Amino acid sequence: GFQRRMRLAAGVFLTRQDISRLQPTRLLDLLREAPGVAVTERLGRAPTIRMRGRVCDPDLVVDRIPTRDRSLLTELRGADLEAIEVYRSAAENPGQWSRPGTCGAIVVWTRRAVV
Repeated sequence: GFQRRMRLAAGVFLTRQDISRLQPTRLLDLLREAPGVAVTERLGRAPTIRMRGRVCDPDLVVDRIPTRDRSLLTELRGADLEAIEVYRSAAENPGQWSRPGTCGAIVVWTRRAVV
């Protein structure tokens, strides 16, 4: 499904090749590379994500499993990632990854299931 969505959807897609080229330390570092996404970190606080300038709490899906565990944004290492899909608004989302009223979704594919 990833390849099909990459051809059809309006999100940002980073493949294993992109990840290897960028060499992120963790997932959060890779999100900083996605156009229209800004990440702010403050000591002792959860990261703030802005999608197209709007502070939001996007849905997070890891290996087809929705999760509210935001610690995965900092705990997933770049070497563990196979691909990511970033949908910066509900309008971009193909529907299967986002709940109504959310601001988008971050879909993560790992090299081995972690959730």
